[in-house]
Parts: sequence; structure tokens; C-alpha cells
Amino acid sequence: MSLEISLTQLKSDLQRLSGALKEALLILGDRPDRPALAPTDDIESQLLDCNGSISEAQNAVAAALAFAGSAFDLDAVRRSLALSQENFLCAHRELSAEFVSGKWRRELTALISRPHTWAKWASSMSTSLQDCWPPMERVNEDFIHCWQELVEVLTISQKLKEGRP
Repeated sequence: MSLEISLTQLKSDLQRLSGALKEALLILGDRPDRPALAPTDDIESQLLDCNGSISEAQNAVAAALAFAGSAFDLDAVRRSLALSQENFLCAHRELSAEFVSGKWRRELTALISRPHTWAKWASSMSTSLQDCWPPMERVNEDFIHCWQELVEVLTISQKLKEGRP
């Protein structure tokens, strides 16, 4: 796999993750009336923060891809990739803490015993949040591949610079 292919895959998977977060935000916005029944403000705030971090990660990986293309500036690729991963990790930590603590699950499970509209919404919201996890794991793996490819290109470049095979 090449560096550009790895970065393109990362960009694509970040887009999928962004789509999953936006879907969760859409479902969150469709909550039934009487929001006082649902402690959803924290979920909304955290999802918006995560979506912002993922958007920044997407911008940085797009820059890395541009630097890997025509400019072929490996130091700029490295800086952009690091910035992308840093932003991704902010979102990853936020969502991981919620998944591990079970806070959102407890809140949504409590709503399932509410009237029908709340139960249906809480079930959809829970599923939507769970749907964010697989693309998040793929992005995590993509970063590993990107770093491996960058190191390989740097190693080859250094060997060529030194005149070694």
C-alpha cells in the first residue's frame, strides 16, 4: 500500500465517522417534545464537540494528502497527519469514556420505560451511538497504516540520499 492510498482510506473512513456522528445528532434533534424528560443536553454537547474534532481531523488529513501528492513534502505530511490524529484522539477519548462508563446507555435505557415515543427515540439514539464505534475503530487502524507508510517512505528516502540500496 502507498502513502497516498493509506491517506485516502483514512480520509474516507473519517468521512464515514463524521456521517455516523451527524446521524446521531439528527436523531438527537428529533427527540420528542418535553426535553425536560430527557437528560440529552450532555449528549448533544459531547457529540457536537466530537463532530468538531473530527471535522478538524478531516481538514488536516486533506492537507496531508495534498502534501503527499504534488508537493511531496514529507515533513508537512507528518505534521498534518499528527494534527489529524490529535483531533481524532480528542473525539475518540470523549466517546470512549461515554461508552465505557455507560452513562449514555443508562440514560437512554431509563427513557425506554417512558411513553412510546420516548422509548422509540431512545432505542434509535442508542443504536445510532453504537453505530459510531465501528468507523472509529477503522480510523484508528488507518492511522497505524498511514504512519507505517510514512516511515517506509522516509526510510527509503534516507537510504537513497545516503546512496544505499
